[in-house]
Amino acid sequence: MDFLSQLINHIINNDPSFGYHHLCDKLGISHLCFADDLLLFAGNEHSAKLVRSTLNEFYDFSGLKANNNKSCVFYASIKPTIANNICRTLQFPRGILRMKSLGVPLITTKLRKSDCNELLRKISARITSWNSRFLSYASRIQLIHSILFGIKNYWSFMFILPKSVLKEMEQMMNRFLWNGDVTKAHRIKIAWDKVFTPKKEGELGLKRLTELNTVLNMKHIWNILSPNTQSLWVKWVHMYLLKI
Repeated sequence: MDFLSQLINHIINNDPSFGYHHLCDKLGISHLCFADDLLLFAGNEHSAKLVRSTLNEFYDFSGLKANNNKSCVFYASIKPTIANNICRTLQFPRGILRMKSLGVPLITTKLRKSDCNELLRKISARITSWNSRFLSYASRIQLIHSILFGIKNYWSFMFILPKSVLKEMEQMMNRFLWNGDVTKAHRIKIAWDKVFTPKKEGELGLKRLTELNTVLNMKHIWNILSPNTQSLWVKWVHMYLLKI
């Protein structure tokens, strides 16, 4: 991916007619790489041709080819004829949001409960996969703290999760703790609110999900306000949202 990134930069730097996306031009963002995922940004048909030629050249060098069945084009506020030309040039079909990237949804709106069905499914599936009959309460607490909180925190680093989703996750964790099952609500021995009481006060010391979600999202505010940050996302927020 590093070689592909250098190839894209080389072609763009040697072609002044390349058109950046209108929300990327000030920072010169043409692409982003995440593990084995690649996002390309362009602003016109000519740019799409350059992108396609770059992918073809990368294939000639490395033998790695973009999978047309797993790649797609997103566009907005352009004429249908231009959109069709871009799709033909890139040889990719049109994509429709919502879609997932790195396990989380790519959306343009505030996160809704329906967007979190995958998160709830993952937590429920993970609990179901454990043979809880042979787990002590201490083992279940450890699994909640290390595994279930980890799945939830991955989303919280990127989204403000709806309170209804957090409440449903706490309910599943509560049932797993006392019954080893997400479907059984009986035999709960201690009120869930007390489970979050600090250990020094005699309880289990777990963190409340609503409070933890707020803390994790406050990290984004801290990054935005921190001077000399190297985060591309923070630079983009400063340039296009805060305009500073």
